[in-house]
Amino acid sequence: MHTSDQAPQVDGFQRHFSLDEFRANMRARLKDVEIPALHGQHERLVELIVRLYGEVRKLQKETPDPESVASLRGTLQELKSYATRHFQEEEAFMHRIHYPGVAAHVEAHRVFVKTLLDLEARIWRESISFVVDLLYLVVGWLFQHINQLDMGYARFSKGWESPKACTEASPHVVSAASREMGSDSSKSGRELSFRESMRLRLRKTGIDSFDREHLELMNRIVHINTLAGKLILRPPTARDWEEIDQAVAFLLGYCSTHFAGEESWMIEVGYPKRAEHAQEHNRLLVRLKELAGRLTQDRNVYFIVDMNLFISEWFLTHTIRSDALYGEFARSRKLV
Repeated sequence: MHTSDQAPQVDGFQRHFSLDEFRANMRARLKDVEIPALHGQHERLVELIVRLYGEVRKLQKETPDPESVASLRGTLQELKSYATRHFQEEEAFMHRIHYPGVAAHVEAHRVFVKTLLDLEARIWRESISFVVDLLYLVVGWLFQHINQLDMGYARFSKGWESPKACTEASPHVVSAASREMGSDSSKSGRELSFRESMRLRLRKTGIDSFDREHLELMNRIVHINTLAGKLILRPPTARDWEEIDQAVAFLLGYCSTHFAGEESWMIEVGYPKRAEHAQEHNRLLVRLKELAGRLTQDRNVYFIVDMNLFISEWFLTHTIRSDALYGEFARSRKLV
């Protein structure tokens, strides 16, 4: 894919996307809730995310100067302010139509805002590099929230979904399950939708062992999403939290092993971008450990949802772009 910038690039979001390409990708992924005022606000949120992406690109290509930092502050402030206004109007709409899922929706908004503010605080307190984590969080959350949770009130407003279905829905309210259900037919529509959305975006590197491991990582992310969806329907027990902790610990361990295997292969074949790739791995592992630690202190199911959306967006972006580069290298050297 063509890019307009030839400067060294170190982040997965940057590897192939120009600003216009990023905008086109975001718009293509956005579903229409078919409520003009709210869809217009969703489109505005996408534009603010595109602007944030531009700030990230700029900051990663040069040493941050006061002007760049001020520009980032302004973008983050506008994003927070607009998201807050949007959430208020969306919640008012749900109350007007007596949407049964409003309480869960409001709680999802609240936890997302808290997570966003916590990450922003780390940007200014610890390192401006946390803006990359914030971008992954916002992109992952926006599309899962709009394309699944928001579609619940959209369908209810048109009489397409019964009150009972809404009160039983998790944050990942979904439309009909994929036609390619196959042996997964006994699984919930929610899990199938989340799995299918990830499967469609996941790309193969052409290296069988790594592709199998990527598929297993995807399955683990789907598993955590499914656990969180179940726990929103009832008060979690101590056993539930133990299961979540085990799933997160397994994901962390599996990522560590997979990353080590990739990096050993890169050394063996002389892959020239190994150092940059290893930096991306290390950053996720550090973040995963932090998230796992926070989870033991903040036993909120919606935090698991936010954490998992961050992980899934990072994983897909990393495999689509960064891992694709070593796949191209392997093919060019006839290693596969």
